[in-house]
This record gives sequence, C-alpha cells and structure tokens, in this order.
Amino acid sequence: MAARTAAEYLDGLRDKRNVWVNGAAVCDVTQSDLFRGSLAGMAGYFDWQNKFADDCVIESEGGACNVSHLIPMSAELTSLEPGA
Repeated sequence: MAARTAAEYLDGLRDKRNVWVNGAAVCDVTQSDLFRGSLAGMAGYFDWQNKFADDCVIESEGGACNVSHLIPMSAELTSLEPGA
C-alpha cells in the first residue's frame, strides 16, 4: 500500500460505497457523525507517517509505503531501525 496522506485516505473513502447502519444508508462516511471520530484518528496516522517519513516510509517496488506493510524477505529489511 502506498504511503498516502490523510487527505488521500479520506478521498479514497468517497467512492459511493454501500454502507448501512441500523437500516439507514450512509452516503458519505467521511461526513457522517457515526464515523467522523474514527476516520479522523486513522487520517492522523497517515499524516504522522509522512511527517516522520524517515522512520516510517521506505521505497519498495510499488513506490513509497509504510514499513509496517513490508514482509521482510531480506536481511536488510529485518534490521530496519528508526532513522536508518
């Protein structure tokens, strides 16, 4: 998964997905009071990873991604340390 920003994460949720809560359709989860708090928290993680990209983001075959998404398949990836 590419290292996105909070704005990109939230924009990705505005895709006309079908979300129902207690029998009612939620047209835009990013604007719903039911989801606003948890989405703000998740969005914060995306901005945080970019703010601290030296520790959280690495280039991979598909572009920049969060190190937590990597499957360590080399000695180099198993020894990653913050700021390395």
